[in-house]
Amino acid sequence: ISDRNALMLYKVFRIETIHDLGKLEFARRAVAICDAADRGDSSFEAEFAENSLKKKFRKFPPSLVAEGPVHMLMGISAGNGKLLKRSLGISTIRDLAEMKFVKVAKKIDYKEKLIKNYQETPLIELPESPVYALQGVSVRDAGHLKKAFGIETIQDFANLKYFHWAKEITEAAEKGGDIDRELFKDRLLKKYETQDISKLLKAPVYSLQGLSKNDSELIYRAFKVKTIKNFAELKYWKWACGIMELYMSETEEPEQPAEKKGQSVWLKFILFAAIIFILLCLIYLLSPGRIAEKIKTFTGGGIESDGESVKGTGETLTAIEERDESSPEIELTEIRKDYYIVQPGDSLVTISKKLFGTYREWPSIYSANRGIISNPKLVYPGQQLKIPEIMSKKE
Repeated sequence: ISDRNALMLYKVFRIETIHDLGKLEFARRAVAICDAADRGDSSFEAEFAENSLKKKFRKFPPSLVAEGPVHMLMGISAGNGKLLKRSLGISTIRDLAEMKFVKVAKKIDYKEKLIKNYQETPLIELPESPVYALQGVSVRDAGHLKKAFGIETIQDFANLKYFHWAKEITEAAEKGGDIDRELFKDRLLKKYETQDISKLLKAPVYSLQGLSKNDSELIYRAFKVKTIKNFAELKYWKWACGIMELYMSETEEPEQPAEKKGQSVWLKFILFAAIIFILLCLIYLLSPGRIAEKIKTFTGGGIESDGESVKGTGETLTAIEERDESSPEIELTEIRKDYYIVQPGDSLVTISKKLFGTYREWPSIYSANRGIISNPKLVYPGQQLKIPEIMSKKE
C-alpha cells in the first residue's frame, strides 16, 4: 500500500492502522452481501438492509447488489467510490469483499493480540491454544475463567454464551430498541426481566441467568469487569472472537449456490461425454480393418482398376512377373480349397500370385467375390474369398 493509497483509505474509511483495516466494517458488510448472493437469497433481512444499504437499493436482490458499485453501501459516496476505483481498482461490492489488504491486515492483526510464544502458531491451531495465549491475559486470569466457566481454550472463550447475551443487550441499547423480553426470560434473573434496557446495561454480571455472584467475583478479579456493558465490551473476548472468525473464514469453503452447483454438474457431464466420444473414435481408428486399410495404402496393397500398375510401387505386372520368374513355383496343393482366408497385408494382386502363380488373375477373384468385396482395392484380414474356376483350368 503506497502513501497515496493509505491517504485514500483514511479519506474514505478513516483507516489509520492495520488494526483498523482488519476490522473494516464496510468490508464485513460487503462479505455478508456476497455470501447472500452466493447462497441464492432473493432478498436481505430488513435490519441488515437498513443498516448497510442506501434506501433506494434496499429492495434490490443480493445477486444484483453484489455486482453493483461500492457507493450502494451506506456511508460511501459516489465520489469516494471513484477514489477506490482509481487507487485500488475496487469498483464493485464484490471487489471490496475480496480486497486482499483487509485479509492480510486480519492475519497481521491477530498476531499482535498474542503473546510472543504463540505469534508464530499456525492459524489452524489457535482455537485450541490456551486463553493465556492472548496478550494481557495472565495464567492467573485464565485460571479464574476456568474456575468460573470451565473454559480453557481461545475457542471456549469466544463461544461463551454469557458474552453473547451481554452483547445482544448492549447492541439493542445502542440502537435505541429493546431486547426480546420473551427470549431473555431464560437469560436474565427474574428481578431483572422487566428492567429498562438502559438500567440493564449497568446491572451486575450475575444478573445473567446461570452466573453466580462467585462467578461474577472471579470475572472481576481477572478483568475488573462488573456490569453487563463492561462484560460485553471486554477486549480479550473480542480478540478471541476475531481469531475464531478468521479461522472459520480460512478453513470453511463457501457454500455453492444451487445454480452454480447445477452448472458444475452439467460441465462434468459434458466433459464425461467428450471423453467417451474420443475413446470411441480411437477404438474405431485402431480397429483391425482400419489398420489393414492403412497398411495396404502405404505398402502398395491397393490396385488400379483400369491399369496394370501396382499402387505405391510404380512397377508394371510384367516387371513383377519377370522379377519373380526365378522364384520357386507355389505349391497349389496347400491352397486347393473352395475358399481362401485373407491374411494381413494381402491384396487381390498378391492373392492372385499365391493362388495362380501370376498377378493377372486378380479380376477373376474380384468377380467371384463381388458379394463381399465392394472395392477391389480393399480386402480385410479374415475375409473368406471364393476361389474362381480358373484354378481348375490352371491345373
